[in-house]
Amino acid sequence: MSSIATLILHGLFRKIGKFGVMPESDDLYVMYEPNKVNSKVELELIFFPGTASDGAYRSTWMSKDGKDCWLQTWLPKAFPTTRILAVSLLAADDEELDLELNCENLIAAITSYHQSAGRCPLILVGHCKGGLMIKKLCNKIKEKVAENTTDADQLQGFLRSVRGFAYYGTSHAGYDSEDSSSDISSRAVGRLNTAFEQFITSYGCKELALGETRPTQLCSSKPVIVDESSASHGIQRNSFFPVAADHISVCKPESPLSNSFLYLKHFIHTTMQECSSNPVIVDESSASHGIQRNSFFPVAADHISVCKPESPLSNSFLYLKHFIHTTMQEVHYRNLNVRRKKLRGRAIIISMEKKRPGSDIDRRRFVDMADYIKFCPVQILDRREQELRNIIQEKLRNEVDNEDECILCCVSAHGFISGGKQFIYDENEVPIELSAVLEPIIACPKLVGKPKVFVINACRVFQPEPPVRNPYHIMPEAEDCLLMTLERRVPELAATLLKRQVPEIHSTLSKRLSWRLR
Repeated sequence: MSSIATLILHGLFRKIGKFGVMPESDDLYVMYEPNKVNSKVELELIFFPGTASDGAYRSTWMSKDGKDCWLQTWLPKAFPTTRILAVSLLAADDEELDLELNCENLIAAITSYHQSAGRCPLILVGHCKGGLMIKKLCNKIKEKVAENTTDADQLQGFLRSVRGFAYYGTSHAGYDSEDSSSDISSRAVGRLNTAFEQFITSYGCKELALGETRPTQLCSSKPVIVDESSASHGIQRNSFFPVAADHISVCKPESPLSNSFLYLKHFIHTTMQECSSNPVIVDESSASHGIQRNSFFPVAADHISVCKPESPLSNSFLYLKHFIHTTMQEVHYRNLNVRRKKLRGRAIIISMEKKRPGSDIDRRRFVDMADYIKFCPVQILDRREQELRNIIQEKLRNEVDNEDECILCCVSAHGFISGGKQFIYDENEVPIELSAVLEPIIACPKLVGKPKVFVINACRVFQPEPPVRNPYHIMPEAEDCLLMTLERRVPELAATLLKRQVPEIHSTLSKRLSWRLR
């Protein structure tokens, strides 16, 4: 029979509907469609074979015994409201599957026919290279949408309808090819995967991958044509399942109870549940659009009940309650600080940082906080006693203004208490009596009658004096000797401060205590 006669007969079979299949076009076949009178299409499935051989659109999806095409029998029985389509692919001149050529042929037919179903949710299923064909198709459509072609709205609607992808024996790492420029070579598939991963992320689609575990008898070069590492390449661990079959029979289940069918059935079922007849009116991507990641929270509710909490302990109420609480706190601080343009005064920060890892981080945080509450930070680092006193006196003389409302002093160093006196260590670990360091600030003529706030962080993990149990049980013994001992002397410390009218604020790790003297 001549080649022309073959083409005529081939076209004739398509027109009359071979195997009971209704051809939508030369490349697309309707394997099953719900009764349009009694039910609407709730989901659409499109199947892509891995070869361009004649009739592959149907023969690929036969049962193992060859009696049933499960696209026409088992699937319609499981999902009667699902429309099932199958694609017929074209080969290039060298009889190798050409992904680019097939994309151009399929885009118009698939997208326009899908639009006739009301843009219902869509799952694309591919065997072998048909899985790569699916990726290429979606990438190509996305490119056309970006180019804003005349049919961009139709193409965008198709992409938004895609909910999932299922692969049977697809090598996501590429195939061996003598031609390095082939669009199924490992290098080309790598580029294809990179673009497709962006598509998956943008549209939030799910994936299912089934891989063969048995050697294919017709192939002598490789025992397993697509091994597990290739079939699961780039697929999430909980989305890949090995099947006891070879490369050909991986998509030819023995019965509706075979794993290769049940995995797909479960995948379709969960997808239909997520895209039920009562879909999410405002999905997560829309609700979080333009919102910072840490400011968006999904709630287990529908569009109406999302603002109808069951109780004061429901998340939808607690999220709002927390937001109001934190906003009130921020407004309070803004009123105190941000709206205030005039500086309160100076913040003298004394920090001994030698052999104290992390102390520089504490200092920078304190500088930021001082600046936030409208103090001008003055930093003094790693000095000996006389140097320290001279620098403090110079700063008080030259930088403190008569109009300053108050002064803040932070001391951060190692230290201890001995004989009722507080000491800190200088840069050479020589002890300095703390009162000698603070005396110039207390006696500054420009600060007479003005509040002076001292924050002292001078700790040691050993005890220079016999251990004294903390009467307030604030901290474990020996964790911070200075603060433990200081707690014991609070009454006499307060009495001293009353005479000089100097407020002091100090804290512990587990509980904050403060005294404000008026």
